[in-house]
Order: sequence, then C-alpha cells, then structure tokens
Amino acid sequence: ANPMQEVAAPSDIEAELGVIMKAPEDAEDLRCYVISGKIGQLSYSLPDGTVCTYRGAAGVSEDISGVYYDIYEEETVDVDGVEVELGFADISEDVRAALLSWEQDGCSYSLFMEGCSDRDVALSEAEGLIGIR
Repeated sequence: ANPMQEVAAPSDIEAELGVIMKAPEDAEDLRCYVISGKIGQLSYSLPDGTVCTYRGAAGVSEDISGVYYDIYEEETVDVDGVEVELGFADISEDVRAALLSWEQDGCSYSLFMEGCSDRDVALSEAEGLIGIR
C-alpha cells in the first residue's frame, strides 16, 4: 500500500494528525498528503518555479524531511523566535536546493525547496510558513 494518502486540504492534515500547516498565498499546484498516518505534507510550486515540499509531524523530534542529499553550508538562524536549521544540497549538476527544519508548538517541520540557492529567499519562505501557522 502507498504510505502517501492524498487529502483535500491542509485542514484535513490538522484534523487527522493535529499538525497545523497552511500553504503560502502564492502557492501553485497545491497537493496535500498524509504519510504513514504520521506526517503531513504540502507539495506546491512558487511563482518563480521553485518546487516546495513542506512537512510537519506532531510529537516527533527527528528528521522528517525525507531528503537524503549531502547537505552543506549548514547554519542555525533565528526566525521570529524559532530556531531554523538551514542547509543546501546539489541535486543535479545545475540545480541546488535549500533544506530548512524547525520545531514549533510540539511539532517538527521541514521545508525542501528544489531550485532555491538563495539563503534569504529560503529563510523568507520559512518565515512565512512559521507566521501563517
């Protein structure tokens, strides 16, 4: 059986898992999933073509990103009082991605941004997600 079950909206993730997740207003092609009955996932694109995978899990304090690339340029940044881990990965010869993770209100979150190589853009997207919870 496929561990990824598509649901209609982010509110369905909250109802099933107790994880508050909202998509940014400029999200395009939004798809919502529950993975293995434990992790919520929002998949969407930004207007600039960046493909985002945003995950959240309640009561879990571990890596939920599902990202297995080598991460470099790692740093911890304070974003509105939340410690965000930021790093980058080369996912192909000319495509870079940002990986961000944080804990907030008893939940773990990760954001993988395929096509993002700009630190400030990545942190801005994380700030938006932290703020719209």
